[in-house]
Amino acid sequence: MAAAEKDRISKYIISLKDDYESKLDGYEDILKDKEELNDALREKNSQLNSKLEAMSGDKKALNALQSEFSDLTAKYDAAIKDKESAESALAKACADHKKAESDHAKELEHCKSELQLAHEKAILELEQKYQATIQKLKEEKQAEIDKYQQKYFDLLEKTSSKK
Repeated sequence: MAAAEKDRISKYIISLKDDYESKLDGYEDILKDKEELNDALREKNSQLNSKLEAMSGDKKALNALQSEFSDLTAKYDAAIKDKESAESALAKACADHKKAESDHAKELEHCKSELQLAHEKAILELEQKYQATIQKLKEEKQAEIDKYQQKYFDLLEKTSSKK
């Protein structure tokens, strides 16, 4: 019985040993899988940290671009207001210029009319001033003409009577 008991205990020990080795192999496989998983997680963590750093740089660049965009938008809005103000001033200046041209043209016409009237008045005044002199000269010259005509008729008569 002792041999049977020994055999049974020996089989039991072998069974426990096989079970132990089987469980140990399972745990080693689990531990190996766990280590592989940890390595993969560390690598993934490293990649994610690199991406996070890159994204942080991108975020800073994005913030800088957004700030620059805001500045440019403000400058653009100011430029649009300046443009509209300049266009308004130009339109007013054009309108003022056209009015000034119109006023100048009217003033020029008025001056021409006044100058024409002054010229005609001066001519009339000169004619009145010299009218008596002109009349006297006309009478004198007409008398001379009459005298020469008389001489001509006399000569004509003399020449026709001699014929």
